[in-house]
Amino acid sequence: MPIDIVLSLNRGLMRPMVTLVNSIVANASQPEALRFNVAVPAVAEDVAAFERLADLRFPDRAFEIRFAPAALSPWIADYVAARRGKPLDPRIGQAMNYARFDVARLFPDLGTFLYLDADIVVLGDVAPLFAPGTLRRRLAAVPQLFTGLLYFRKPLVGWRAGMSMPRPFNAGVYLSDISAWGEALDRELVSIFDWDRRHGYKLFSLHTEPLMNLAFKDYQHLDKRWNASGYGNHPLVARLLKRPVEKISVLHWSGGHFKPWRDRSTAYADLWWRYDLGPLPEGL
Repeated sequence: MPIDIVLSLNRGLMRPMVTLVNSIVANASQPEALRFNVAVPAVAEDVAAFERLADLRFPDRAFEIRFAPAALSPWIADYVAARRGKPLDPRIGQAMNYARFDVARLFPDLGTFLYLDADIVVLGDVAPLFAPGTLRRRLAAVPQLFTGLLYFRKPLVGWRAGMSMPRPFNAGVYLSDISAWGEALDRELVSIFDWDRRHGYKLFSLHTEPLMNLAFKDYQHLDKRWNASGYGNHPLVARLLKRPVEKISVLHWSGGHFKPWRDRSTAYADLWWRYDLGPLPEGL
């Protein structure tokens, strides 16, 4: 059985994607079992660019990597455009963030899969996550330290829903099974979208993370080593979150705009650069 990794990103994250893939392969006990499933903008030029990049950076790869052009389902694209208050450019990162909800359409042959944001390096073997019996619910993720009430710009409206999420998860890393991403989930998302519409699309403080937590309230908790997150915050905050590297399997620069490929003073930046394979080839 393949060890399926799902990514969803645009061309602005090509170099971080290579670094992430390289980190997973370098630490894998079964690199030949890895299969990377990457959703990219549904633009022929972009798909070709990603395919060329994979061939240039991993020419003799033992693993599989495939790219799917991700044109959002109309009902998702309409919701995102309404939230933005303007037409949606399918090539922007926000569009690709929502492409996660189309995973069953893009990659219908998946079984269990691990979804990862691009601002990540993996420092351990991901194979244990795919051992039989590891995934016991529809989705597994690492809980955060705050309440789901923080996801609501209108906390009084969202009080009951927020209180039902005492430990929401960071949606940049999760383990799931494709069977959980069918019509039942679509109906649940449509209901959440409609709730937001009734409040002028001003209900949520973030985009996909509140939606994910509302749809998967019953998620299974993973050990915190599988998403050491928050290192994209201001350096003073990131410093407070630091922990011994040996206790980290997934290192995640979430929470802000401090990314190691932009600023080498970012927390744990040396670990990102360890797996970097250099600037993008000319023309990409």
